[in-house]
Amino acid sequence: MSGKNLEKWINIKFCVKIGKSASETLAQLTVAYGEYAMEKSSVFGMAQAVQGRARRYARRPKKWAAKNAKDRCKCGQSTNLGALR
Repeated sequence: MSGKNLEKWINIKFCVKIGKSASETLAQLTVAYGEYAMEKSSVFGMAQAVQGRARRYARRPKKWAAKNAKDRCKCGQSTNLGALR
C-alpha cells in the first residue's frame, strides 16, 4: 500500500472504531482529501471489512480471559500478588 492509501485505510479504521457510518466516513474523507478522496465503493468496502474484523475479534479476548482465569486459580479465589510482597 502506498503512503496515501495507508493513511486513508487508517482513517477509515479510526472512523469505524469511533462509530461513524460509512457515509459519514466518506464525507470526512472527501473534505480531507478533496479530489483525491477514495471512491464510494472503496470506502464502503473497507468500512465493512473493518467492521467484520472488529466483530470477529471482539469475541476472542472474552473467551480467552475467562478460560485463562479458570486455569490460573482452580480454588475459585482471586490471587493477589501484591499481598505476597
